[in-house]
Amino acid sequence: MEKYTLNLDINKYVLSIAHTSNDNIELDLSKYDLSYLNAYQYLDCELVLDEVKLKALKGEEEQKNKTEQIAKLKEELSTYDYIGVKIAMGVATTEEYSEKIAYTETLREKIRELEDFRTETTAKEE
Repeated sequence: MEKYTLNLDINKYVLSIAHTSNDNIELDLSKYDLSYLNAYQYLDCELVLDEVKLKALKGEEEQKNKTEQIAKLKEELSTYDYIGVKIAMGVATTEEYSEKIAYTETLREKIRELEDFRTETTAKEE
């Protein structure tokens, strides 16, 4: 086991783990999922996983991922705006762009699904 310095919040949740000249806490870090470091509390010389906090952290991460996916899909969708303009101006027909129009509907559907999921998840948390 190696020695570390832990940076803890007021509730003894781990904010960071470092090697410093003041290392005084022995830990075997191979036992822990450090990707969710903030879900661990330092209690009785051990890191203890708080399952509720872990679930909340994963939920926040999932919400962030959904928001990023929505932004990317909306950005991609905006690249097809010219089709509506062309059709409205009468210089193109819906038949000419039928495949792209169908694809934009698929993008809109994915966006709605992600937004619905995000809304449902937020409502459950409240």
